[in-house]
Amino acid sequence: MAREYSPFGPPFFVVWRGRPHHDFSHQRQNVMKDFTARVSILSALIGVFVLASGTAFGQHQVSGTVTDSIEGSPLPGANVVVDGTTTGTTTDEQGQYQLTVSSPTDTLVFSFVGYREKRIPIRGRSQIDVALAPGTLMGEELVVVGYGQQREESVSGSISEVESEQLEQVGVANNTDKLAGRVPGLVTRQTSGRPGGDYRNLSIRGFGNPLVLVDGVEMRMSQIDPSTIESISVLKDASAAIYGMRAGNGVILVETKRGSEEQEPRLNYSSTVSVQSPTRVPNQVTAGQMLEMRRDGILLYGGSETDAPDQQTIECYKTTGQAEGCGDAAQWQSYDWYEATYQNWSPQQEHSLSAQGGTDRINYFVAGGFLDQKGAFEEDGINFRRWNGRSNLDVDVSENIAAAMDLSYRREIRKNPTLGGPELWDQVQKANPTYRTSLPDTNLIPVANAEGQSPLGATSRDAAGFDDSGRTFLLLPVAP
Repeated sequence: MAREYSPFGPPFFVVWRGRPHHDFSHQRQNVMKDFTARVSILSALIGVFVLASGTAFGQHQVSGTVTDSIEGSPLPGANVVVDGTTTGTTTDEQGQYQLTVSSPTDTLVFSFVGYREKRIPIRGRSQIDVALAPGTLMGEELVVVGYGQQREESVSGSISEVESEQLEQVGVANNTDKLAGRVPGLVTRQTSGRPGGDYRNLSIRGFGNPLVLVDGVEMRMSQIDPSTIESISVLKDASAAIYGMRAGNGVILVETKRGSEEQEPRLNYSSTVSVQSPTRVPNQVTAGQMLEMRRDGILLYGGSETDAPDQQTIECYKTTGQAEGCGDAAQWQSYDWYEATYQNWSPQQEHSLSAQGGTDRINYFVAGGFLDQKGAFEEDGINFRRWNGRSNLDVDVSENIAAAMDLSYRREIRKNPTLGGPELWDQVQKANPTYRTSLPDTNLIPVANAEGQSPLGATSRDAAGFDDSGRTFLLLPVAP
């Protein structure tokens, strides 16, 4: 009997009968070496698989170049960061970068001092080149000139610029009034107070009406929806010479909003409700004051007492029948024809809805708006309504071909009285305050003086008729 140790458990005794026993110590060592080798190979295979899986499913390498969108020059030191993380890098002297991200679905954020930030989804791409547009520092860094865009510090001519945020703060129906007081040297003069009456005279430094170009197309300022304007530049001197003889009085360049590359879809709605009222209205004389001035005028020019209103009548009107001897106070009332004809204020509402965005090849901006401006008269039904729409589409057809299509639509409906504003105001001024502004029979319209004039009748659509008009504008310029 011999004592041996098994490699698989505690020592035990093995009894051999008639045969010599074998030595198990050598087999135990071989088994242990083989087991260790198999474990080492399996561990190595697992490590290689895990490493390969991490590389294939978790990491993605992106490279490219960051340049200036205007000059095309590289931007060294621009920041490239994975959105929502601290992972990022900066561009080298040639504006090139290389970055390893954790997922091909991440979004890269490109930024540089003095330029607008741009966010671009990777979408599995390994090459992303970005052109950053110069931003606005203090709202004045970039200006539009006749031959493109320049930084303000490099412009030697006289150019003023108004941003869209400044225009949207003014609750008026036309763009001409929105520019009033915002551009040095630009004079605006209003010649009509009718709803929708954009009959304003524009002049730059007193030289007459300037040339107005909207995205390079000549238009009137009244034909543009204020909510679609990106910026307005006013060229006042030799900087407008590129447009030839018609630019002798200056040029107003209007740029509308457009989509930008790799911009996430954005929906914007704005609403403005405002009221309009006269800034100053002359005080109307009362019946007693009118009769007193009439008496003084007749006596001053040699008239007799019998031709002039007597003092008792004047005193009754001035005291509205409270003086002694007036009798019935109702017949001594004074009537204000201005208050009867005009409202103290008139409402206006404006609504606009726009969508803006872009991909690596298509950028779009679509907008629609509605404006309702009531008239200043007490008579209802005198107003101005405008429906407008605009679509700006930019497409990169190929690497060397780009196309842009701009569509502008505008529908206007004006409802006005037959008489113009000056004629109506003249009738109000000639109205006799002793004449009643209303009659017991509401179907009858009172007259305001001995000539038979009546501003209430002139503003009534049923009595004096109306002057309604509707116009539609459709512009479809295509720029390759």
